[in-house]
Amino acid sequence: MTKYTLETKLGVVQDYLEGKDSYKGVARKHRVTESMVAKWVKRFRHHGLEGLQKQYTNHSLEFKMDVLNYLERTGASINETALVFNIPSDSTVWKWRELFEAGGLDALQPKTKGRLFCAMKKCRVVQYIKFILLIKYSFVVAEGGLDMEPLQA
Repeated sequence: MTKYTLETKLGVVQDYLEGKDSYKGVARKHRVTESMVAKWVKRFRHHGLEGLQKQYTNHSLEFKMDVLNYLERTGASINETALVFNIPSDSTVWKWRELFEAGGLDALQPKTKGRLFCAMKKCRVVQYIKFILLIKYSFVVAEGGLDMEPLQA
């Protein structure tokens, strides 16, 4: 997925809001899709500049429940709900709804982010290397090939 700078998004929105062209024309000019133009314009109209900025958040359980309650209470679409709560990806709301329906509140608990899996793999590699070295060391000692006396200076 291509990432767009804030300046690019703002330029697209300004071109459309100034009436220079349609969604299709602005999209063609800036080499983006029509749906991106429409999404950015809606976000800008609803949230201003903040709606176009990148967001890195770990949403609380309360926030997720507010979103899902709004979705249920108002009958709004997932796209509209994401727009109202300034959630960049519509699929996030869809995922929360699926998780809640399958696993209740526990499934919506915030997860720790990071590279835990990678760290676990590195730990396994280190353990494996230690194991191999232990086997080789044991073999060398058993064959009498390693002098266990301390080195003399």
